[in-house]
Amino acid sequence: MAKKLNKKELARQLGSKLGITQKDALIFIDTFMDTVKEAVSQGNSIELLNFSTFYLWKRTSHLLPKRCTTLPDEMQNRMSIGFKPGEFFLYKINKEGAADDQAGGS
Repeated sequence: MAKKLNKKELARQLGSKLGITQKDALIFIDTFMDTVKEAVSQGNSIELLNFSTFYLWKRTSHLLPKRCTTLPDEMQNRMSIGFKPGEFFLYKINKEGAADDQAGGS
């Protein structure tokens, strides 16, 4: 089963690969996330070639299921962030996933 990485573990791996401390890697991650949030909230999209695109999009209002009584019946229009993985990123994930499936004897 795949392991879920939290920010601390991601910083540890990033620091190891870049030869920097985990603290410096955490600063990098926080700065990157703040920069993405700031740019996208201003209506810009961020395209990281071969990886992904982050973009802002408007969600239209819609009715909510009746199972939750603490929320209003309708969710109003709101802005959301989209993440579209790049083709090369998807290719790598699927290629490596297929190799793992074959190695597992499936």
